[in-house]
Amino acid sequence: RRHFWCAVLAMKSSFPALEKKVPENKKYAHIGSSIDTGASAKKEKLHSANVTAKRKDEIFKRIRPITLVRLLQEREVSES
Repeated sequence: RRHFWCAVLAMKSSFPALEKKVPENKKYAHIGSSIDTGASAKKEKLHSANVTAKRKDEIFKRIRPITLVRLLQEREVSES
């Protein structure tokens, strides 16, 4: 364990440039950081069911999954 901490302390002093604080420029003081990590849930726009249903070129009607299950169950009962 002692050798590990000695190595860590030695590394700290061998890279003094990394410990320096970056000087601030007044010209860019109003600009904040902006990191774009790609697609995420926060960037997705929420659409209502009506907006989703009114997509162009759809010749069919959308139904909820529970309605589909009910229709299939009714079909099974009528076939047996």
